[in-house]
Amino acid sequence: MEPSDIVKARVESVLPTAKRLMQIAGTPGAAIAIIHNGKHIHSEYIGYRDQELKLPVTDATIFPCASLTKAVVSAAMAICVEDGKLGWDTPIKDILPGFSTKSDILRNHMTAVDCLSHRAGMQSSLYWLGSMNNVLISKENSMNLINDLKQVKPFRNGYLYNNLGYEIASHVLEQVTGEPWDQILHSRIFQPLCMSRTGTRHSFSQADDDVAKTYEALDDASVVEVVPMLSGGDTVGGPGSAMRSCIRDLVKLYTAFIESGEHQFENHTTSTPGSPLKQVPFLFSPQISMNPISRRETSYALGWARVQTPGPMGAIGLNPDLLKPKPVPEVARGHPSELILYHQGMMPGNLAAVNLVPSTKGVVIVLTNSLALNDTADWLGQLYLEAYLGVADRNDYVALSEETAKATLSWYPNVLTELEKDRIPGPVPRNLSEYTGRYSNEAGTMMIEIFLDSGSEPALKLAFQGLQSEIYPLTHCHHDVFTWLVTRNEFARRGRFLMRSLNNAEYFKINFGPGSTYLTWWHDPSLEEPERFIRNEQ
Repeated sequence: MEPSDIVKARVESVLPTAKRLMQIAGTPGAAIAIIHNGKHIHSEYIGYRDQELKLPVTDATIFPCASLTKAVVSAAMAICVEDGKLGWDTPIKDILPGFSTKSDILRNHMTAVDCLSHRAGMQSSLYWLGSMNNVLISKENSMNLINDLKQVKPFRNGYLYNNLGYEIASHVLEQVTGEPWDQILHSRIFQPLCMSRTGTRHSFSQADDDVAKTYEALDDASVVEVVPMLSGGDTVGGPGSAMRSCIRDLVKLYTAFIESGEHQFENHTTSTPGSPLKQVPFLFSPQISMNPISRRETSYALGWARVQTPGPMGAIGLNPDLLKPKPVPEVARGHPSELILYHQGMMPGNLAAVNLVPSTKGVVIVLTNSLALNDTADWLGQLYLEAYLGVADRNDYVALSEETAKATLSWYPNVLTELEKDRIPGPVPRNLSEYTGRYSNEAGTMMIEIFLDSGSEPALKLAFQGLQSEIYPLTHCHHDVFTWLVTRNEFARRGRFLMRSLNNAEYFKINFGPGSTYLTWWHDPSLEEPERFIRNEQ
């Protein structure tokens, strides 16, 4: 194993490139840590946690971690399995009496492993997240949301990333322990590891002065401040995204993962003295292929993606879609093969990434405070990973950053062009007032209010859940079809989650049925057709 000082020199050398990547995409601040041979050997604190006041990032600066939460929820499930509270193959229906999805296969056969590995083929809707990180569905409606999910891919026969599998897992944790799922994370993982600056609720850090403000990048790579992540232990979506933490604490967490994983693998055991983490080799083990047509392994485990280098990374983030139709470049070309375990996190206001190298007990951690023009945390993580490994033929991450940022800027004009193709000039077929009303989906989890703005020129608007913060203007497209697209900068200022793969032209269409008795909205591209929302009785 290489000496730490040699590895440290290599990772120190990429700092100018890291700053350039942040500048290209619009990222005010980043915290980066490198672990080698189980020891924290290097950190970088770049830019600002507060752009306006020019406050620096520190090792204690709390950032939203988003989907880095998934590995910790999976670890909590492993603790419950170790304690004998359930088995990995126990059907969910045997634990949760209220679990009754629309799919007979899911209802009768889904297990904890299926929930945590994205292999159930279950619908992956994200309509619960609105503007400024507002969670649009109440915690009390969580099981209704789950039970409304459809099966859109063959069971255990394909990978489909799905936050709501972790929503199901949280109900399982609460049922078998009698405690809130996030309290289990605190009492069984964070506290034993002395992670005092890690929490799962928005309120835990509000009185702290070393918390990163969060931003979204505008088209010119300048940033606008947005509300920090609101998902938590008390909201829908929290189990897949709630963790907030700092480099100081995450070094402890990922050191425990890497050390416990090696000890348990080498000793054929499921626990490690002094570590709260159980069954780590199983958590790291492949459960579903992420890309069946591949020269080397690319799979998903339980809260972790796996890749055998040289191979593509970043599959959980924005960059692969931004590069399409080009493939994602392989990481560590011309270098001895390594197994890398990685994950990414993204919500409005942040991007994060972590890469584990089990053979060297190495880790690269990246936290940022902006939903940028590309997945900057992913590019930073790959940049530092290749430097850490000593790869000679490294990828050109500046060029990749510029290319993916440019692709982001093409999103709005491309969607607008697609919508314009469907536009048919002519009057609206009915009086605007005939469209107004409240329309709800079958599960009762989402309501779309259509109302008339009686300004100087009457116009229709919609409001998701009837909320003032979720109002968008409706533009007539043709017949009874209207669109609610606004500019990319306007979405960024609203703190809206922008993903090119999800927000296609159909996403921005509202189609009213005969007599406005219902409307349809195609909010989930995995569905074969738009979801129907029935007009409520007046």
